[in-house]
Amino acid sequence: CFGRLPAPARTTKLLSPSPPQARSLLLLVTTLLLSTLARHPVQALKIPLHNLRLFASRPLFGQRCRTRFAISRTLSSQMSGEQNSFQAPKPSEVIELLKVCGKLKRTARTGWVRKGVQNYESVAEHSWRITLLPMFLSNRNDVDHVRCMKIGLVHDLAEALVGDITPHCGVSDQEKFKLESEAMSKIKSLVPGSRIGEEIVELWNEYEAGETKEAKVVKDFDKFEMILQAEEYEAEQGVDLSEFFESTKGKIRHGEIKTWEEELRKSRDIRRGETEK
Repeated sequence: CFGRLPAPARTTKLLSPSPPQARSLLLLVTTLLLSTLARHPVQALKIPLHNLRLFASRPLFGQRCRTRFAISRTLSSQMSGEQNSFQAPKPSEVIELLKVCGKLKRTARTGWVRKGVQNYESVAEHSWRITLLPMFLSNRNDVDHVRCMKIGLVHDLAEALVGDITPHCGVSDQEKFKLESEAMSKIKSLVPGSRIGEEIVELWNEYEAGETKEAKVVKDFDKFEMILQAEEYEAEQGVDLSEFFESTKGKIRHGEIKTWEEELRKSRDIRRGETEK
């Protein structure tokens, strides 16, 4: 890891760190050694102990440790302060927030209504299945499936106040975002000073920005869940919902979700071919 370091001159004066600094030195040296053991066990075992001592005795090393110790202590203090600044919502606030969230149970998915689907789903039903989908990725390490579940849970929450606005509603993307942002601010204000309000808005903004892996995955889930529901309506009611399949073609990016989409489209083609016969 370090190689053999040259022996210091006899006049070199070793550091005499204070107890916190000494602990930082020991922690960092131990971390470096364990990291080397994990990656190169044979080479790590060959590192002479006095080399580690000499490395730790260098003034620059000690200065860096003192700086890192101070930064970590400051961050720890800030995090503790942030946690203490939040408070549990009052029972009345919890009830008010849940009442607003409950409106999603009675908010129709506009696309299905427009296409004449009978017994159309609510936004809450759509969100429920999107929240379930990340569990199928729980065996993967490239995405945080729990965060995906959280994002899926709130990604359409603004619709509880503004309804399901689609491209066919004559509302621009800018105006839609403005209306939904204001709705999320109102939802957050129902639980002032509570961490849950901050987190709900944070998750919603993450989804809207679509920059994180988790947000991108949930956007793919949103498209996949829509065409899955479209396939179910077509099979059950005999309606033609091809436009939803056309609008999502080539839009799903995640590899595994893409395989689900391909299987769904294949089964739909088979069903439609049998129906035509």
